This record gives sequence, C-alpha cells and structure tokens, in this order.
Amino acid sequence: MEEEIYSACLPAGLFVHRRAISSQRKTHPNTSHSRAGRRDQEMVDKKEEVDAYASAIIPDPEVTPDHETTPKNGIGMMFKAWYVLILHLLGCIGLSLAMFYGVHDYKALDGDSTPRSSNGRFTFRSSDITSLISAAIILLSVLVTIWCSTSLAQCAFAELEKSGMTIAQFSRMMAWPNIPRRKVRGMSGLVMIILLANFPQMYIAPLLEGSVNWAATFEEVGESAVESANPAANFNLWGWYGSKLQDRQGAVRRAAGMANLAWGTTNGSADTRDAQKRCRHVVNDNQLPLNSGLANVNMPCIVVHSITWPTGSVPEIVDAVADVSKLLSITDSTPFSYVNYPGNAVLFDQTNKTLKSPYSGNMSDDDLFRSESVYPTSFKFSGVMTAIVLLGKEYNDAPYLVDGFGYPQPNNTFSTATSGSQLHFTYLEINFTVGVTTAPSSTYISSQVVESNEDPKAEDIVAGPWVNEALYLLPDVMSMVAIMNTSSLDTWGNLFNYTENLIKYSYQGSWDMLQRNFDPNTTTLVARIAERRLRATVSFPRVYGWLFVNLLLTLSVFPLAWLTFKCDRSIIVDGPLSFLLTDPSNLLKDGKRHLTNLAFPSKDDNKVTMQLVHHGDGGFKLNVEQ
Repeated sequence: MEEEIYSACLPAGLFVHRRAISSQRKTHPNTSHSRAGRRDQEMVDKKEEVDAYASAIIPDPEVTPDHETTPKNGIGMMFKAWYVLILHLLGCIGLSLAMFYGVHDYKALDGDSTPRSSNGRFTFRSSDITSLISAAIILLSVLVTIWCSTSLAQCAFAELEKSGMTIAQFSRMMAWPNIPRRKVRGMSGLVMIILLANFPQMYIAPLLEGSVNWAATFEEVGESAVESANPAANFNLWGWYGSKLQDRQGAVRRAAGMANLAWGTTNGSADTRDAQKRCRHVVNDNQLPLNSGLANVNMPCIVVHSITWPTGSVPEIVDAVADVSKLLSITDSTPFSYVNYPGNAVLFDQTNKTLKSPYSGNMSDDDLFRSESVYPTSFKFSGVMTAIVLLGKEYNDAPYLVDGFGYPQPNNTFSTATSGSQLHFTYLEINFTVGVTTAPSSTYISSQVVESNEDPKAEDIVAGPWVNEALYLLPDVMSMVAIMNTSSLDTWGNLFNYTENLIKYSYQGSWDMLQRNFDPNTTTLVARIAERRLRATVSFPRVYGWLFVNLLLTLSVFPLAWLTFKCDRSIIVDGPLSFLLTDPSNLLKDGKRHLTNLAFPSKDDNKVTMQLVHHGDGGFKLNVEQ
C-alpha cells in the first residue's frame, strides 16, 4: 500500500529505485549486520526525499491557493474601499447647507454675560459657531486623509505595475507633497490628475473658516408695557408756570436739558452736520436695552420744507428784534446778550399773529396758586417764520474778529444800533410744519430716548397739546442750546443745516419738558425688548469656492476607477498593509539586502527601477526592471 501511494506521485526513476531496494531486502536475508544498517539508512534518506517532493506537488486539502482568495474589483469591494469618499461628499454638502441656511444671518450671543438658554430658547454664542465649524472641518480632514492614503496607494501600485518606478520616483510620490511622475499621457496622466485633486484638500480650511463675518446687531426677545406719561407729571404745576417768572426761567433750562438728553447721544441717525430728519422723544427710563422698539408713541415733530437766505435790505422788525431780543422772551431774558457766542439764534413770527410779541397770555406775575389751570388746546403750525443768527463779533483788541460760520460775503448781514457795529447778524426765512406725530415704530437710542424709524412727512404731523406753548419757548431755548452746544452742532459753512437742527432740537426739548412736567394723561405702549447680538454674515463665494475644491476630490474617483480596472492588482482598501505584504524578495537580490534597513536611499539606490509582477500563484512581487 505504501508503495502505491508513493508510486502515484514519484517519477519513474525514483519508483524503480524504491522497488530495487525492496527486492534486495527480500532476496538477501542473510547479509551481514553492517551492510543491512547502511542500506536501512539509505532507505530512510530516500524516503525523506520522496516525502518532500510529494509535499511540494500535492496540495493540502484545507489550504486554498492565493489566487482563489484574491478579492475581486466588484461593487461591494469598491464601496468598502471608497465609502470614505461618499461620507466626505455628504459632509461637504451638509456643511455648505448649514453655512447657507444655518449660520448666515444667525444672531449669536455677544460675550458670556447672557446665558445660552433663556425663556425656553437656546442661543449659541459666536464662539460656539466658530468651534462647530472648526470641528466639522477637522472631521472632514480626517476623511480626506483616509481617502488620500487609499488613492495614493492605488496610484502607486498602478504605476509600479504598468510602467515601473524608480525608488526616487516612488519616494517623491509617497512623501509630501506627493509629486507624481512628469507624464501627462496614459496611466501617469491619470495619476497626475488624481494627485492634483488630492493636493489642495488639506489647505483649504481657512477658506471656509474665514467666510463668516460678525457684526453687532440686536434681536427682539420679549415685550414690556411702557407708560407714555411721566409718573411725576403734575398738571396743577402748570398754573405756577404761568404765574411765576422763576418757574418759566427754570423751565427754559430744563427744556435745554431735554434737548441735550435727546440729541447729545451719538446713537441713532443724527449727524451734527447734516439736517436731522427724524423725530425724537424723551420717555420714561424703564431701563430697556438699546435698540428696543416702541410702537405708536406720540412725539413732537418738525418738517422743514425750505430755508431761504434773503438778499437786499433787512426788514425793520428783524433789526428791532435783533437789537432788543428781550421782546421775544417769556423769561424776561435777552437772548442776544450772550454776544461772544456765534451761532446764538432766535426764531420769531414777523406777522405777529401766530406768536405774538411780547407774549402776555396768562403770564401775569401773580403769586396765587392757580388751582384750576386750563389744559392747552391742540395746535399745529405750517408756514414761514424768521430766524436771526449771530454770525460773529468784532473786538477792538485781540482776537479782533470771531467768525463762527466762515462766509466771506453773506447774502445779508447787519449790525444793531446798540451793538456799535460789533455784532454781525443775518436772517433766514424758514418754511416748516410743526406739531405732533404718532410714530408707528420707534427705536430706543438710549434708555430714555426713542427715535422714529421713518422720516416724517408734513401730512403725518397733526395738532396736539403743548405745541403752541413750546413755540413760545423757542427764542429762550434756542439761545440756551446754542450756547451750551452739548449736541456739537457744526456751524462752519453750514448755516442752513445748523439753523434747522437748532430749531428742531429746541422745539423737541421744549415740548418734552412741558409734556413730561405737566401732562398726566398716559397711554400704555408696548415695547419690544432687544438684546445685543452678533449677526453672522457668510461670504457665499468663499463657501462655493471651498465646496468646488472638495468636489474635485469626489470627481477624482472616476479616473481612479478606470485606473483600478486596468490593473491586475486588486482594489486597495488598506494602503500601508498592501505595501507591507508585497513580496520584495526579487528586488533584494544581488547585494540589495541593505534596502531592508534603509533610512534614506543613495544615488545608486534611487536608480533602481521597480516593477510589480503578477505571479501565477495569485501574488505580486517587486522585480528589478532590466
């Protein structure tokens, strides 16, 4: 039986030799012991030789040849190798959509003073948004790193298999910055396209991270009830205002303070050089944040239609009022007595019909308390009044001349008889409409001042209480505001805008002073509370550019797939492991064993050309290309 097994697998010569050995053992039983021992040893040696040969050519029933376990380039294998690219594509699209529809116009918390969660609503801080974007980019970068490693290995094996590579070329391709062979045709051209698509991926993060700009803004977070009247207002004091001179004098100073409170702030739409269009109003200090909204608030308002600077002779009434400005005062003051302040101005009615000079009304100096004060009637004015403005003053000594406006040849200029030609006046004709308006929406520009959100029109102005009384206060209040100049009105070369703003500021201060001191009538208004936010603005071109560069990586899969199917080597799933298990035995022959302990290739080593060869057993070896 043993002979049959061996005879099935041995060449004829070996089989005959074994049969000869058996015959000799049977036909010579009486040979000497030493000779039998030598023959037995020769038989053992021959048997080991036969066993080795049999093992080499008879396959083990439990072992499958390598080529039968080699993975095929099917759809499942491609998905396993390239699913990272699908995740990367979905991640890039998702992040871009998040930038467009989530981050853009998002109002994040400004600083850490406000909690993220308030009134059942969670709001990110600006630093949270930045951190989330950075985290998403890092995750995408990890996917890019995995994919670049896989595609790079696939390209390297393709080059080694189809055209071969020197050690220097292989080293340049595998090490940063992954320089491909300088060939633009065939397999090498495809490899160049793939590696060029890979190259920018690790360096485009700043393009997206820098696409978000932050600007200060506000966001409505709730509502609050606000009373229109001052809780300290007392209508009974209106009688004292009419009867006591010192009360009116104090009222002028308070009106100037109201004007400063409203216009001294740098917030809102005010410009100290341009004419102010919108109306303002002093309200109760409810400590509402800046940029909170207030709806349907009643406020004083003026619309100036035109300003004319007449030429020719000065009317006598204008000269008389400039000379004796006390005629216009309800506080027994002389506005133009403050002669060293160019810009000092008054407003009056030349017709003496709307604003009568001197004003008598109920202003008798009576010490009796008026327990039955009369509520003022509603009033509105639309027409022309005259403003007289002090342009400058001459001195006998230094500084000799103080000029506040810088007009070398004014349209009209005059001096009064009592001023001895030292005071330089001019006058303007102001066409305006004045009254009150109900602003549909206004904004807090300070905790006590609101400004209308729209420029008023003349038709929006209606009659209201305290309008006529405020106009009578204008000469005194205008002089006070001009001298205080806390609102920093520009005068130089700016006569028209200066005068218009001075009238508006003074009228607002006068009306607010009267309303807040004497009018107890109140209306409950609704304020929309606003909090400071940082509004994100996304640069769409930068996001589109970032997405385009990432899509190049996705598109590189098509040349990579074509390259993979053209190669005998199976698709690469694990690049480093594929390189590690590739057989380099043929490469290491002829004195090249030192390559197994290589730190850096020498010039001679770099000249060695490697070729990936497919062997019949299903494996691949690196050969030295001759």
